[in-house]
Amino acid sequence: MFSIYELQKTWDKCHTTATVYEKSFAEICIKQENEVVAEYMAGPVWIGGFQSTTDDESNGNWALLDGPHRINLTFSTWDSDQPDDVNGVEDNIVMKENGFWGDEKKQHTYSCLFIDPIITHKANSKYSIFLSWHF
Repeated sequence: MFSIYELQKTWDKCHTTATVYEKSFAEICIKQENEVVAEYMAGPVWIGGFQSTTDDESNGNWALLDGPHRINLTFSTWDSDQPDDVNGVEDNIVMKENGFWGDEKKQHTYSCLFIDPIITHKANSKYSIFLSWHF
């Protein structure tokens, strides 16, 4: 189950919040998941994507957090001018209102997109349930 934590936070604080609430940063791995998330978004959200090395942007090296683990990014839907690594410091992925992705500085604040690994495991489709919350 995907959920949006609506209070805006930095990428690192979203990661901490996920841990506190026993969730994981969302890993969007297929087009259908991306489309469902885009339907429910009210603004940009951090997803669990990050640049895993500081190599040149064109080399990629993008990965996703899967709980405490890192997995290589196999699906992406970058906006037409992305990733652009402005000033060499944009190493984290934000999903924009249009459903496309951009790279941003992790110090920017956006809502957080999480996935609940326990509920997802029990559901037939990991993108069939969606909710939004904040504390």
